[in-house]
Amino acid sequence: MMSVLWYFAWLLVFCTKNPAWAFDIISTKSDYHAVEGSNVTLSCKFTHDVDDISNRIIIRWYFKSPEEKKTEILKYHGGQLDIDPNYSRVHFTTPEPGHGNASIEISDLRMSDEGIYQCSLKCQLKVGSRITKTMIRYTNLKVTEKPSAPVCAVGGDDPLWGNDVTPQCQSSQGTPPPPAELQLERDE
Repeated sequence: MMSVLWYFAWLLVFCTKNPAWAFDIISTKSDYHAVEGSNVTLSCKFTHDVDDISNRIIIRWYFKSPEEKKTEILKYHGGQLDIDPNYSRVHFTTPEPGHGNASIEISDLRMSDEGIYQCSLKCQLKVGSRITKTMIRYTNLKVTEKPSAPVCAVGGDDPLWGNDVTPQCQSSQGTPPPPAELQLERDE
């Protein structure tokens, strides 16, 4: 019985000191909302206890819109970066994403950027035999359309001093649509 306990104690110590066990995604936000034309940063931060991780980690970002299949948009490995030419507005937020921050920024957002983004981290280690650990983080990006310039008109009684008037403003585009009427209180 005692030898079984020693075995499990040794196994616990070995596994917690093994670098493959000290590799984890720490980003917590999974839903992002941004306005068309703005920039957004999608977080994918991780911790590690691996020597020379930049040569051992492979970082991939994928995108899937509701209408399309999953597409690899970025890949980083060993200091080399490959970007799908259709996603030139996407870049890592740090020059060395393999050191703990694989977050990306999408600039000049478009409605077509709305969808599911996947950050995939794969760490390859050599401890006796080859050990590979892969972690995946999904992020949902909702892009809202900028409202167009509102067109306003005055409704209600004749707009003379002392009469109630109701300004009505409406935009023809925008997500969510702005309110059709705006009520103002008169100063008395």
